[in-house]
Amino acid sequence: GVLVSGLDAIRSGYYAPYPQATYQFLSAMSTSTSSGVYFATHDPLAESKHFSYALDDDDYLSLAVDAIPPNAGVAFSSISSGGKLAVNYPIVLAATSSDWYDSAELYRAWVLSEASWTQQGPLATSGKSPDWLRQTTTW
Repeated sequence: GVLVSGLDAIRSGYYAPYPQATYQFLSAMSTSTSSGVYFATHDPLAESKHFSYALDDDDYLSLAVDAIPPNAGVAFSSISSGGKLAVNYPIVLAATSSDWYDSAELYRAWVLSEASWTQQGPLATSGKSPDWLRQTTTW
C-alpha cells in the first residue's frame, strides 16, 4: 500500500493499476475526526483495473475505478457481448471509524471468504511456494 498525507500530496492525485501495483481498495481518512471511507471492488477473479483519486481546488475528493474489459486490445466488433460490457463484481463504499487498518480489515474479511486465490489457504501452509521463498530473510 501507499500512505499519502498532506493536502498538496493528495491534490497531485494517484493512479495505479491492479493487480500490478495496489490492492483492490482505496482508503481515505481524516486525522482530525478519526473517520474515513473504504472504496473497493470485491472482484474474486482479480480482473485488471485502475484505481485513482484526486482532490480538487475546493477540497472535494474523487475516488474512481476504471475497469479494463476482458480482451482489451481486441477489435470491439469481434467481442460477442452485443456492444455491452459490465463488471461482474460489486463496487463497495463504506464508512470507517478509525484509520487505514479498518479498511484493510474490511478487505481482508471479504478476500479470505470470497476470492478464488485465497481458497487454498496461506502460502506458508499450502505447499504452493518454493523453499527459497519461505526462507527469504528480507523483503
